[in-house]
Amino acid sequence: MSDEQQTQQADDPSGDGWRDVEVGEILQSSDMLSDGTRFVHTDAAGSRCTWQGVYRRRIEQQAEPEPQPEPQPEPQLTPDDPSGPGWRDVSSGEILHVDDMVKRDNGWGRTRAAGTPAGYQRYRRRIEQQQPSDSEPETMDDLRKRLAECEVLLAESNRKVTQLEDLVGSLRAINEAQEKAFEAAGKENTDLQHRLNVVATEWAEQAETIRRLQIELDAAQQVPQAIADRFEEGWNQGTARAVEMVLEWLEPIQAVDNEHLANETLQHLPQIMRHLTGLAQD
Repeated sequence: MSDEQQTQQADDPSGDGWRDVEVGEILQSSDMLSDGTRFVHTDAAGSRCTWQGVYRRRIEQQAEPEPQPEPQPEPQLTPDDPSGPGWRDVSSGEILHVDDMVKRDNGWGRTRAAGTPAGYQRYRRRIEQQQPSDSEPETMDDLRKRLAECEVLLAESNRKVTQLEDLVGSLRAINEAQEKAFEAAGKENTDLQHRLNVVATEWAEQAETIRRLQIELDAAQQVPQAIADRFEEGWNQGTARAVEMVLEWLEPIQAVDNEHLANETLQHLPQIMRHLTGLAQD
């Protein structure tokens, strides 16, 4: 049978997909009424059916029920299960104990962070049994537990102390290296300063030598002129003195009005002047 034939049979009220409306049922607008030759839609929807086998109604397809998952048995919680009673959540910031349990992907496991504050993970701690009285001595298990916690805390403190000692050693090595570098730089600076002072002293000495030589050069350049000035001054003074001596020597001759004596004096005047000035002795 083709799909078209199956569709026509499904739409035929006389087919298998339809049923008779029972007497007393409320008619629906989709119900079909048979007049003996054909089926038509009923116009009595909402009223009760009064004739058996006259009205046909499409059989509604019942939806197949979805498969329900099989109920899983609830896990049996034991006193050693951190999810069960007898355990409590560790609040964020609480110091973790060695017996605390942490939630991991594969289940619960003992924490490896004892002695540190609890973080974002979920931690569970066994609820401690209350002692009947404060005066009752602690049990050996409690003492062992506290001793183990103290040992863990002590080991963590020792590890941190070792880290701090290593850090202090590194800082000391750095400081020593810096001190050596500063000492070497200071020594080099001292040497440079000493060399600078030596150069400055030598430069000052050279400048003083140059100044002294310049003075001597200026003085040497001025000596010939000074000698010439002194010679000219002495010459002028000697000439004036010689003239004065000649005039003093000629005064008596001028007083004697004797032409012959005057001519003789003029004839011998150069010799007289050399004698008076001392040039005749040279």
